[in-house]
Amino acid sequence: MGQLLAQQLPLLAFGGILFAALTQGSTGFGFALVSAPILLLFFEPRSTVMLVLLLGSLLDVFIIWQGRHYLDISRIVPLSIASVVGTPLGAYLLVVMSAPLLKILIGTSVVLSSLPLIFGYTRTVKNETLASAVVGFISGAMNSSTAMSGPPVALYFTNQRYDKEKFRTTLVAFFLLSNLVAIGMLSPLGALNGHVLQNAMLFTPAVVVGFLASVKLSKYIQGGLFQGLVFALVIGTGMVGILSGLKVILGG
Repeated sequence: MGQLLAQQLPLLAFGGILFAALTQGSTGFGFALVSAPILLLFFEPRSTVMLVLLLGSLLDVFIIWQGRHYLDISRIVPLSIASVVGTPLGAYLLVVMSAPLLKILIGTSVVLSSLPLIFGYTRTVKNETLASAVVGFISGAMNSSTAMSGPPVALYFTNQRYDKEKFRTTLVAFFLLSNLVAIGMLSPLGALNGHVLQNAMLFTPAVVVGFLASVKLSKYIQGGLFQGLVFALVIGTGMVGILSGLKVILGG
């Protein structure tokens, strides 16, 4: 575990990362949701987290460069700052609450908060700076407690009716900053080592191929289909949290 060599590169892991890159390249998020469960079959949790962060960051750079004309820094700054501020709260909740119960509660909240938007109820927020700060704080707390940082931001952008390219590029830029902070915090703890870097390089072609495929595919993902995929990923993230929490509580 954690020392996969080139000749042992499993097709499942390579394909999983390729599909994860295709998913995030098309919608703006979902890389960790798709890739982490597959990588955990071959790597220990710490190596998996670092691989997801490294490969996800590389993918984010590709997506941001492609959509750089749609990037809105004014929306990213309050999100990112508030996310950092919210991180200690999530860590505190993880200490004082049962992690499985926390996943179930947050997963349920994610699913329920998706329902109004799915049924077409939106209410555009005028003060986006304040709203971004609140959403970023919640996202940071969720990231440090359950690793589910994407849904609050994705739902907020959907509520604000951002067009696909602005949605995708701005969300990915937020993820990139969060990933870099996490890499910087985990590296001194030994999570970044030669084996992780070697395997990250081995999986890089899967990220590149997945991204290039998403560029082609995204031309056909417009309007309602794009929104439907976003909702599917958000609800999927929530359900993963609920099911993983129930699995631990029920002893399965």
